[in-house]
Amino acid sequence: MVKRLFSSAIFRAAAMIFLSITCMLSVNILRRPSVDSVTALLLSLPGYSDMSETDLQGAYTEFGDMQVKSVRIFTSNDGSAREFAVVRVAPIHVKWVMAVFQNRVQELLSEYKDDPEELHRIQYFRIINNGEFVTFTVYDANYTAENAIHEYFNINKP
Repeated sequence: MVKRLFSSAIFRAAAMIFLSITCMLSVNILRRPSVDSVTALLLSLPGYSDMSETDLQGAYTEFGDMQVKSVRIFTSNDGSAREFAVVRVAPIHVKWVMAVFQNRVQELLSEYKDDPEELHRIQYFRIINNGEFVTFTVYDANYTAENAIHEYFNINKP
């Protein structure tokens, strides 16, 4: 009787461990990062909720010349410099994507050169690299977008 109870308890414990591992693996599989999921996260932030997706223009046209896996770019509808871009790219092209984003910053600085408020906003741009995902954000000084991206990808802030 004791032997039977002991083997039953071992079986239950093994089953619980198996189910726990299976559940953890399925959660990780279901929450695979994607350009669309990062975009949805950023669009949920205050200040980014009223954005429109835009075609490749300006510095972003360079993405058409390289093999990016996926790219989405959103700009503000209120005339501000707020914008973001999310790019999924082979790790070998990350530096190139970051250079495109640096060029975009220069375009924004030129475009808003007579608007001190927007120039101030642009100085808080962020380029965040997570291996195959690179994000570019122009947001406000409170780092909300940067913090959301770091949390999403489970990145420690520098």
